[in-house]
Amino acid sequence: MFRLIPFGLMFSMFMLVVPDSPGQPATSEPKDPKDEIKWPKEIGGKTLDQWVREMRSSPDASTRDQAIRTIPNFGPDSRKAASANLVNAILNERDVNVRLTAINTVPLIGFDEAYADQGLDAMVKILIPANAAANHTRFETTNSLGACGPIAKRAIPTLITYTMVDQTSWQNRKAAVAALGRLGMPMMKGEGPDVVAMRGIIKCLRTDSSHQVRREAISSLMTLGPPTVEAVWKELRDALVYVMKDPDKSISLWARVVYIRTEQELIKTNDPNLVAITKLLASKELDMKQEAIQAIGFIGEEAKSRLPELIAIAEGKNEEPFIIASALWAMSQMPSQTDKMLPVIDPLKRAPDPTIKAAANQAHRTLTEKPDPDKKIELPPKK
Repeated sequence: MFRLIPFGLMFSMFMLVVPDSPGQPATSEPKDPKDEIKWPKEIGGKTLDQWVREMRSSPDASTRDQAIRTIPNFGPDSRKAASANLVNAILNERDVNVRLTAINTVPLIGFDEAYADQGLDAMVKILIPANAAANHTRFETTNSLGACGPIAKRAIPTLITYTMVDQTSWQNRKAAVAALGRLGMPMMKGEGPDVVAMRGIIKCLRTDSSHQVRREAISSLMTLGPPTVEAVWKELRDALVYVMKDPDKSISLWARVVYIRTEQELIKTNDPNLVAITKLLASKELDMKQEAIQAIGFIGEEAKSRLPELIAIAEGKNEEPFIIASALWAMSQMPSQTDKMLPVIDPLKRAPDPTIKAAANQAHRTLTEKPDPDKKIELPPKK
């Protein structure tokens, strides 16, 4: 019934599971034995077990803090060895800095299965204001839970009930809606995004007073992709129409993009939202112009009718280099038009400006090389 389109091109995707080792998804395996990481047996003259003991036994808070920071550098073995003391630090540590270090370490090493429920429940409890955790502690905990991905989805109701309505801190609300965009991701292939998380984000998008929070809500919706429950799909579409009138032009723009990507059929050339986005290519506000270019690139093949406008920008003699780079990236997202684009891209590979030159070479590679399914596509940086 719904077009399921991956939304990961625009926004960084967080790991779906707590990693086995720092920077490595839990499901990843070395492709070759010689590529296996050699984790240290000692750091600073101490073994993993010695550092783990210091997490709890040292009378010096700074030493306990250092121990927790050091543990992830031992690799996968750190999870089982440190879980009990990591949970203890979250529950019982008196020094706020050490406690925060423990909280921020959770996405790096996770919890051993025997301690997962206790550890995650302890973190969720911190989000409840009645538990007297300071604002910055709740903020850091929200970010940490979000970084864990849907394995920590138990935090979704608490984030919606408490943090997303916290009128004492827009940053807490922003962190909450960002976390929902990660916690609500599907756990298994074929699943849609979490319905409770999606509805919380939709409500935030419609009602929050901070444009920063509403922007983050749009970002989370882009990350999650279209809902597979029809009632939620309709709620989302209604909310997107509402925020197309948002005073923040960026929110309005990306609401149109999300709306397009939740259409049940491929859009036509005269789609009103695509037309509205295209008009912004002529904006005198360069940030807005760049976002419009990126939006067309994000829509990709369905926006190929706008290729002439992108080519005109890429060949523009008076355009800023970062605008041309953005146009080149957007063009590279329309591979069916490769034959039309290469004559434009090839000369720019020798451009004197390094930003344009790099973008042209990257666009050429994207269009001509066999795609790597594991490679993350990123937008060119904003000015």
